[in-house]
Amino acid sequence: MSEPVKRSEKKSIYLFAVQAALLIVLATQMPDFTDLYARAFHAEANVVLKSLPEGSKARLRTPLDRTDNSDTEMLGYQQGRFSPVFTARFKIHERGYWSLVSIAALVIATPLPWLRRLWALGLGLFLVNLFTLLQVWGLAVVSFGVAAGGENAELWRRLASACHGMFNSEMTRLLAVLSVWALVARPARFLDVRRLREVFAKMGR
Repeated sequence: MSEPVKRSEKKSIYLFAVQAALLIVLATQMPDFTDLYARAFHAEANVVLKSLPEGSKARLRTPLDRTDNSDTEMLGYQQGRFSPVFTARFKIHERGYWSLVSIAALVIATPLPWLRRLWALGLGLFLVNLFTLLQVWGLAVVSFGVAAGGENAELWRRLASACHGMFNSEMTRLLAVLSVWALVARPARFLDVRRLREVFAKMGR
């Protein structure tokens, strides 16, 4: 079992927050990887989408018409039909790429031993990317349900509305990133949050 980190050796939560924010700002100044990231995500998502129920096929591609600035189009096909039963367009760069940047910034700014930091970074990137993939897979499932109609049409519409809401919610992505960070980096062991607790205590009085 690893020894507990002494309080005097912990990094201030405020210094950590500034460093993480600076890393994210720095990422905004890097070359635009929108198309590169989108194509890479399409490739791995199309592998995951092969696990859809038999008779249902979905795939991601770059939209032919990008007047709405979307970088991803999802098309769903049912067996025996040549035209898609549903299409969806979105910006996967905003949803996936910046989530990866955020988890990377949080892990790098956490004062972990270097080997553990590399391990936490790799696992964190994997889990955040998996979260985005599962969201896209879920969108495909509920979209097929809505397209099928039938006696459960209303249920599928409600599920689709919930899935789209979570997929488009920045709060959902933030909670996912923070949860993964807490899991892989165990920040409570390495960050001094005493002053933050004092602030919350005063606010609660």
